[in-house]
Amino acid sequence: NTEDLPESIKSPATGLRALKSDSPQDDVYNYFSVLIDSDGSPWVDGNRYLLAQLKDYRRPNHRTLESKAGDLAHFRTWCKEQKIDYLDSNKAKRHRPTYRYEAHLHREIRASKIQYGTAKRRINAIVNFYRWLMTDGTVFDRPLWRESKRIHSYNDQRGFNRFREYRTTDLSLSFSVSRQRDEYSEFIDDGGQLRPLCPKEQSAVHFSLQSIGNTEMTLSFLFALFTGARIQTVF
Repeated sequence: NTEDLPESIKSPATGLRALKSDSPQDDVYNYFSVLIDSDGSPWVDGNRYLLAQLKDYRRPNHRTLESKAGDLAHFRTWCKEQKIDYLDSNKAKRHRPTYRYEAHLHREIRASKIQYGTAKRRINAIVNFYRWLMTDGTVFDRPLWRESKRIHSYNDQRGFNRFREYRTTDLSLSFSVSRQRDEYSEFIDDGGQLRPLCPKEQSAVHFSLQSIGNTEMTLSFLFALFTGARIQTVF
């Protein structure tokens, strides 16, 4: 019963109320966040989505769930202020709730209220919420985003190059910022930002090697310092 919650755990800024329980039972989730509308009534779809997150094999940390709830609360508050029905997709693309929310986040970025990372996290949270609504049986007349597949390249624990396919949306891609390489930077881009050691730093390394007195390590470091060879080549 949300009406029985004490005032000390209500947060009017985010629309969240945290329920705390000290019970050791497995079916109790401490610090569960509840989404409350401005009139005091619980947001049914939003709260059902948060509850569904607890059914996963690996339950999310309460901080993770609180972050998701905060993003949902931001979206819900914006819908209420703009008098937008978040379930109404039967409109032109730019008038659908997801695209209007995307435009709102871009305006907040231009006004320096939020960063690109925050906007991307929020739009992804809303996309995941809508995905859940669809699997739960909600039908939308028109698509709420355009979906595409991407390939992510990474190195595994053994150093082998691997590829992972993932899906993304045009909503999320609109907040992606390409990392520009500074051609005049002092760093070398070689799997990370690298730079040669300055003479003072080289002297410090040499002094440390003398103090340690390990012959193999000394030879390896000196070989690397004088040739610039990679560590795999040196050893």
